[in-house]
Parts: sequence; structure tokens; C-alpha cells
Amino acid sequence: MPAPADPGAPGVGLPEDWPAALAQLDADGRVLAANRAWREQPGLPARVAVQPGAEALTVWHLLPEGVCWALDVQPAAHGGWWCTALRTSAPPRPAPGGFSSRFESELRYWTIFHASSSPILLVGEEGQILEANPAATGLYCYPRELMLQMELAQLMPACPSPARLFATQPETLPAGLHLRQGAESFMAEVTLSYVRLRGVLMAVVLVRDVHEAHLRAALEQHQQRELAHAARLIHAGEMASALAHELNQPLTAIRNFSGVVQRRLEQMGDAARTVREPVQMIAEQALRAGEIVHRIRGFVRKGVPVTAPLNLNEVVRDVIRFNEADARAHGVEIQVLLAEDLPRLNADRLQLEQAISNLVRNGIESMLELPGQRLLRISSSLTVDQQLELRVSDQGGGLAPALAHDPFAPFVTTKPHGMGLGLAICRTIIENHGGRIWVANNSARGCTFCFSLPLPTA
Repeated sequence: MPAPADPGAPGVGLPEDWPAALAQLDADGRVLAANRAWREQPGLPARVAVQPGAEALTVWHLLPEGVCWALDVQPAAHGGWWCTALRTSAPPRPAPGGFSSRFESELRYWTIFHASSSPILLVGEEGQILEANPAATGLYCYPRELMLQMELAQLMPACPSPARLFATQPETLPAGLHLRQGAESFMAEVTLSYVRLRGVLMAVVLVRDVHEAHLRAALEQHQQRELAHAARLIHAGEMASALAHELNQPLTAIRNFSGVVQRRLEQMGDAARTVREPVQMIAEQALRAGEIVHRIRGFVRKGVPVTAPLNLNEVVRDVIRFNEADARAHGVEIQVLLAEDLPRLNADRLQLEQAISNLVRNGIESMLELPGQRLLRISSSLTVDQQLELRVSDQGGGLAPALAHDPFAPFVTTKPHGMGLGLAICRTIIENHGGRIWVANNSARGCTFCFSLPLPTA
């Protein structure tokens, strides 16, 4: 059916009552206006692959269900095209010597294109999307009609420019970010090849979703780094144990010799009074250093947990003595509010010391960048349900968002050089003793770590 007289202005004079589907196209093949018959057909494209400078051409448009449209395209005076669509369920029989082989080839191509499980896009020389198969529309979550109005760069922000896209040989682009509808991003690889249909050069963009593989590779790299860090920590622990063993003898000698000096000074009477106090301090510090070495060896010593009746407040005081030098060095004041006459509990002393020490050190480190007063409050109490409860409250920046879901998860940390095992170890120790541990942000600033332990049954 011939096109109507060209009125010049797009959309003007379109015969609404024509039985044939008729549309006006711009110079690039986009539909500018269409009559009722065209609009009522759901399978007609929003863009037709036209060839600039052609007198007339027929474009075959195959739908996935096997319906074929013959699109008769003719030049229009307004610089675009007239397009008449004819629906057919089978390809027309060409005359002898015609284009049967080309048509059949195109028909097979379109059949494979729509049936492929791999996402495929056809892209024009200006970067516009000319066609998308069902796998591509499913991957990007856009309807086909909307994708045919988009540029490739809207799906691939880092895609090459149209000039570079068509200047390269067939190649596979490295994995990059792609965007689904709703701005959801994912990683995908792209393989480029080229095809010419009815004289129109198109880029065939084959997309492969590698997002899950990319996440697995990133996770494996992270775990390898953490395992390497753990290996270094194990080595450092072995060195610390060996060093503690070697330091034990000279520290014992210092204590013995300082005792000899003290006894000699006692014999000298008041003449040695000014020297007696420094020597006494030397002896006390040597004894304290010996206790530290003993604790280090206890931390790294192998063996099964040994539970025994102990006083929670005594364990807390020992931990504070162990960390008081670090607290003073960082200007942190430790306030102790321990309830008196607490009943004894059965626990492994070394493990409990380790859990409390981790919480105290976390509290100190959370306030390193805090101006003004830095206060760490440690309190113990007996709850109404006969549980011993310990609270360690700091004035730091509070619980980081990255830890909000599960603060005690292993390998999760906000410290630049942290491994994310301290709180996980605390939870394991407390839960192995039948207790529970939790954390909450304070009303003003900072957060409070709490754990409760059950009392032994009668």
C-alpha cells in the first residue's frame, strides 16, 4: 500500500482510518507518529533499522513467537521516512534470482537472536540500542520498548564511545559495572562483534553476567589476606612465648639482686634512706614485669580450659592493672564501680581475663581521637535473675554502621589494621561459659558492652 501524500510536518495528515499500519520515522528510524492500526499492534518496533540515502527498502521484523512483519520504508519530504507494516506468518517467496538466500539467512539470524539464552544487544553506529533479545531485557530489567529508546552508555557507564566502539576489531571487554533499571549495579563482561544487515552496520554486544563470580573472587582474596595475617599473628605469638620464657630468668635475677641490695641498705640505717625507696620501686616493677610475662605465657599456652571458683571483681582488677599503663599513655581514666560481696562463679580465669581485656582495650582505642576527658567505666552487679553482669562503657564514637548487624561476627572490623577477631573471641568465651554478650549505644555518646554469666547450681 503506497504512502500518503507527504505533508512535510511529522504527524500531520496521518490517515487514522487506514487498514494498514503506517508510521512516520525520523532520519534515524525512530517512530515520530503512527496511525491507529500501527498503535494497536503490540509487536511493531519503536525504531526501524534504516539505511541513509536509500530510495526504498524492506526491513523484516521477526517476533519471538514466529510472527514476521515486513516493514516497507520510503523516503519522506520532511527528511525522515514513511513506514508501512504488513504482518505475515511466513516469508514471501522471492522471484528467481532474488534475495532468497539473504532473507533466509536473516530469518535464521533473528530466530537465533530471540531464542538465545545469552543477553544480546544490537547497537547502531551512534551508540543507540536497535534491538534487545528477551535475555537482555530480563538481565537489565527494562521492557524492550524502553530499551529501544536508550543508548548503550545508559546500561554501561564505562562503555567505549560510539566511534571507538566501531573502530575496534571483535574483542572481549574486561568486566565492568552495568546498570539495571532502578540504578542497581552488577559486574558483567562484554564480547563485541559486528554484522551488517540490509546495508546497516551494527555492533553485536554479547553480555555475560559475572557478578557472583566477581564477589566470590573478592571474598577469596579477602580471606587469603586474613589467613596471611593470622599466620603472622601465630608467628608473633610463638615469638612472644619464646621471649617470655627467656625474660623470666633475668627478671628473677633482678628481683633477687634488688632484695640483696635492700637487705644491705637496711643494715646501713638512715644513711641509705634516700636510696632505699628507688631500690624498693625497682623490686616492685621487676615483680610486676614477671607477672606480665607469666600472663603472656598463660595466654599462648596450649591446654584445655580449667574452670575453678573465682571472684569476678578480682579478675576485673587484675585486667585493669594489666591495661592501666596503656590507659594512662592515651589519657584515659578508668572508673571502677564494682558491687561488693558478689558470689563466686566457676570459670576459666585466663579465658575470662582475655574476654574482659579485649573489651577494655576496645574501649580505650575507641577514644583515641576524642578531645577532652576520656572516661572508661567498668561496673559489676548481680541481676535479679541471679546472673553476674559486667558492663564496660566508653565515650567513643559509638557502634560503627558496619558492625550494627552483628558486632561479634568474625573478620568484621573498622580498625585500619584490625583483624576483626577480638569481639568474636569474647562471644565464644562467654557463650562457652553459658552466658551471653551484647552491646548498645549510649544515650549521649559511646557504647556499652555487657555480658552476663550464670552462677553455679547448688
